[in-house]
Amino acid sequence: MPVYGHEVLDFLTFLPGPHPSPAVLDVKGEWSRSGHSSCLYAQQQDKQDYWFQSPALREAIHNPGKRVELLSDVIDRFVFAIPPVEAPVISMHCCHPPPSLSHKQAVFSSTLSALVAPLTRSLHRIHCNMRTQFPDLRLIQYDCGKLQTLHTLLRKLKSGGHRVLIFTQMTRMLDVLEQFLNYHGHIYLRLDGSTRVEQRQALMERFNADRRIFCFILSTRSGGVGVNLTGADTVVFYDSDWNPTMDAQAQDRCHRIGQTRDVHIYRWSI
Repeated sequence: MPVYGHEVLDFLTFLPGPHPSPAVLDVKGEWSRSGHSSCLYAQQQDKQDYWFQSPALREAIHNPGKRVELLSDVIDRFVFAIPPVEAPVISMHCCHPPPSLSHKQAVFSSTLSALVAPLTRSLHRIHCNMRTQFPDLRLIQYDCGKLQTLHTLLRKLKSGGHRVLIFTQMTRMLDVLEQFLNYHGHIYLRLDGSTRVEQRQALMERFNADRRIFCFILSTRSGGVGVNLTGADTVVFYDSDWNPTMDAQAQDRCHRIGQTRDVHIYRWSI
């Protein structure tokens, strides 16, 4: 039969009761506490009590917030159970409730939210991931055939020393193209309808003067008056505008006076 020391038996003894037992002096004049009370006491937030807390227990027992932080990589990559449809919770109400009842219900709802919110804050990130799904940035081009073709085309144009203008009529699509170009390490500039006039001129001058900038992504309707991008010799229409005249104006932005190279136009056929 194994023989355990008195210290091990005392540390591993679980005493009944919801509260930890107070520390007492044993016969040797040393502080002792049961295993159950030691675990509970290690979770207390009193940072000044260095005599009784155990560093080993405090490092081994994590609160929910610390546990979510340690598992953040797992949560981001492996939370995939997204319901196909979601409906609001069924609620019961009457047409004309007494004013006092409505006030009591509002007070009860606000009080309940104030009490529950701090306790469920650590689950907010998991809950959001189970409601919406964001694809991995590395897979941004593999979910779209046009982006795969664009990647091959840009790699070929960059190796040939060309500079490219990419047009799309949707401003939101410019955000996707930004992520795409950032992932592949292309140096680019962006121009859309929200860009100020003085900033537009600075962007055009920078693009025409700096040959290290490979791409310029623009919205088709960002305004063609005064836009001179003769530094580029290739125009790529990621999507065609509903008005063909806008596409014609867009492709003329690099085919202007001062252009010394042939301008090539690429567009997707539907």
